[in-house]
Amino acid sequence: SDVYKRQYLGNTGADEARGVGLDARGDAYVAGFTSSTTFPGLTQTYQVTNAGGTDAFLSKFLMDRPAAPA
Repeated sequence: SDVYKRQYLGNTGADEARGVGLDARGDAYVAGFTSSTTFPGLTQTYQVTNAGGTDAFLSKFLMDRPAAPA
């Protein structure tokens, strides 16, 4: 059976995804623009505040993987 995962990305401003991709492990990447001053992850990034207007973002979502056999 198929398993689907949902995740919310965005916050108080205009947030726009422009590209979505998957890597070889199945992790998802979302790239786009935001005018949010409270965009998720701002405390753990290179630029911790909005620089004014719109800023670019690249977010990675780790997909759940089964544990390796012992």
